[in-house]
Amino acid sequence: TEKRALYASAGIPAYWLLDLAGGRLIAHTDPQGGADYAAVAELSPADTLAPPAPGAAPLSVAALLGDPA
Repeated sequence: TEKRALYASAGIPAYWLLDLAGGRLIAHTDPQGGADYAAVAELSPADTLAPPAPGAAPLSVAALLGDPA
């Protein structure tokens, strides 16, 4: 929680947390007021995720969780 708040206060556009035991990725986006992120999404291995960098290619959540399929 502390690290997430620090990232939000620095204006970092996204904070991702990989839950390896739960097989999901939790994506926090839209930093607000320098304290936390306004949007939270839980993604499954079947999902893809677009990094906030311009021109970045979408990433497979399964690959980020260590499943190359």
